[in-house]
Amino acid sequence: MPLDLRSFLRQLEVEAPDQIVRVTREVDPRFEVTAVLARLEKERQFPVVIFEKVKGSKLPVVTNVHADARRLFRAIGLKNGTLPEFLKEYGAREDKLIEPVMVPSGPVQEVVITGQDIDVRTLPILTYHEKDAGRYITCGMEIMRDPDTGIRNAGIYRLMIHDRESFGIQLSETAHGHYIWQAHERRNLPTPMAVVIGHHPAFYLGCLSFTSLETDELAVCGGVMGEPLEMVRCKTLDLEVPAHAEIILECEILPHLRKEEAPFGEYPGAYGPQRMNPLVKVKAITMRRDAMYQSSFVGHADNLLLSGIIRSTTIQNTVKLASPKVKAVHMPTSGRCRFICYVAIDKVIEGEPKNAAMAAFAARKAHPRGIIAFFASHEANDVARESNTGGCRHGASASNCHDVAAGRKPGRSTPRPALFRREDCAFDSGTGAEDTSAWTLNNQTLKRIRKRRAPVQPVESTAFGANSF
Repeated sequence: MPLDLRSFLRQLEVEAPDQIVRVTREVDPRFEVTAVLARLEKERQFPVVIFEKVKGSKLPVVTNVHADARRLFRAIGLKNGTLPEFLKEYGAREDKLIEPVMVPSGPVQEVVITGQDIDVRTLPILTYHEKDAGRYITCGMEIMRDPDTGIRNAGIYRLMIHDRESFGIQLSETAHGHYIWQAHERRNLPTPMAVVIGHHPAFYLGCLSFTSLETDELAVCGGVMGEPLEMVRCKTLDLEVPAHAEIILECEILPHLRKEEAPFGEYPGAYGPQRMNPLVKVKAITMRRDAMYQSSFVGHADNLLLSGIIRSTTIQNTVKLASPKVKAVHMPTSGRCRFICYVAIDKVIEGEPKNAAMAAFAARKAHPRGIIAFFASHEANDVARESNTGGCRHGASASNCHDVAAGRKPGRSTPRPALFRREDCAFDSGTGAEDTSAWTLNNQTLKRIRKRRAPVQPVESTAFGANSF
């Protein structure tokens, strides 16, 4: 039976029922869902949470699917795996492409909504943070096609509701989706885009693989899933979409039209500013008869782990070109899975740690702000052991390095690391704030980093009240 979100949840219910929590009372999509998730996170609990009744919608919300690394390991067949084992298996799978297969029909098109019947506001789309500009889709995998090559591309781009049939979209300048949208706009053409909501975690892991624009990421997805992805043709677009997804939004990005979008609380823990962003028009909604809406709490474990854990394979492959004796690479949640990178190597020649750091900085879309290099095999084992607990040797959840992120000192046996910053390696360090909580460094280094810190406005959530659960 093809992999999908339902098959994954069924597997969890049988093999790890403690990892699923169901909320049966009605909750408000404005802040209340995220209040529950934030409370659980504060208590170091990261289960899949299914909200069965959401105000204003007939559909349940499934969230926190990717918030525990053990579930990501399980998604690619490693039920009792470790992070090093996951990265090795994931790297092997993403290199083994399996082309999608077309099927005549699929459950994702059991219900088709077009024309005046379209109203995206009937979906349980959430408001996450206090100062967000509106309701956002955060776990939609957008599929487009490059007009120059005909190759499909997939990526997650946030969508803010404007009205019953339109969204604002944020397409980062370095994202493949931005290039594809620009290519259409230069031709004065709308950009066909299908938004996939709800699928197996391996689908998301595959589509988020760091590949070239010339690679069909749905073939990478098949490799990561270990089976060809079954696809059906869209009803109103010249695109193909996963037959076993929960919901599909068939859309077009309209050329030369912009509208205010954001602020929105983003992954660094600060609000992204308001922008004049492209306008997305919804042409059709297709879904299962009993569809589930999947959400991701941006800036928290569900969002950080999914998009961050796979960066290590890209960095390791790049670092190996400069330092063949790489033992382990890890981007911990204490650095938002982006800004801090541990690199463990067996030092052979002088200058090798700096070469490894420069290579890590150059890794495509990895975005590290600081590299912490470890030497000797026993230190590589330390990194691997910490990786298995999400970067924390204190035995916290497999998804988070809570003690280190909170600024508590690691154990006395912690080896002294070598810290490299972007400016140490002649790179522009940008304006982002370095994360000094990732490891206990010497006082001089801490003073140097703190002096350069840019002020960051924290993302505020709703206050917890008596009816938070």
